[in-house]
Amino acid sequence: MQARSLVACPACRCSYWAMDGDSTRPGTQLPADAWTIAAIGILAYVAETVGHELVGHGGLCLLSGGRITALAPLWMRCSIQTIPVVAAGPAFNFIAAALLAQALRVRTWPGDVSYFLWLCCAFNVLVACGYLIVGGSTTWGDWGVVFAGVSPVWIWRAALVAIGAAGYLLALRGLGRTYARIGGEDAFAPGVFRRRTLLAGAAAALVAVGAEIAGGRWALGSLGLSLGCTLFVGWTLSLVGKPAEPGPAPARTAPSPAWIVAGLVTAGLFVGLVGPVATFC
Repeated sequence: MQARSLVACPACRCSYWAMDGDSTRPGTQLPADAWTIAAIGILAYVAETVGHELVGHGGLCLLSGGRITALAPLWMRCSIQTIPVVAAGPAFNFIAAALLAQALRVRTWPGDVSYFLWLCCAFNVLVACGYLIVGGSTTWGDWGVVFAGVSPVWIWRAALVAIGAAGYLLALRGLGRTYARIGGEDAFAPGVFRRRTLLAGAAAALVAVGAEIAGGRWALGSLGLSLGCTLFVGWTLSLVGKPAEPGPAPARTAPSPAWIVAGLVTAGLFVGLVGPVATFC
């Protein structure tokens, strides 16, 4: 049996167990150049959004005998509407986050892949918890439909806000521990961690807002939700760890053409096709 050792992370005020010889222990090199980070941020956001709408809602729509008639960044339309179809979107986010966290825990991945999986996990779990808060605060969206028949209304609204807030804070703590494990000794070096969180969120926000504008949706509500699912996620992620003491920043890695091309193509397709609302026969 492979030995394990307890590794302390002063930056995120936590410790984690790591397998001896595991390359996800301190030393793993995550992307550090701006272009690759931005591209991976875009890919992680689009994967979460399309997963929620097309795989979650759309998948159960098809399994229930319905047809997907339209797809937008923040909603999809099915020929039938049932409570399970409505709940399938948020359920996808929680299931995807759990599977991604497990994948990062049980297997060693290359640095850029680890970072992509971590960001995908972050977008899924934080957007899902944030959606609980928004649903309870406003009754807008999927949760307002799921609990429409429950009374008194204030009970489920208060419960959603409390569960969402607690889940968001716990998720941030777990994401901080995971990042410390995959990021290595320089994970929280000055500037690098904020680049990997704030820049990823900002790039995703640019695509999210661009898709709304491409669809002619200028309402503050839709633009605010787009920023909440991207920029706010990146900002809160940037708060989960700070260096215990100043140290040298790691050398920036060379840009990855594969990730950058994938990010640009994905951004173009998302803004150009899903933004104006993709319609299906």
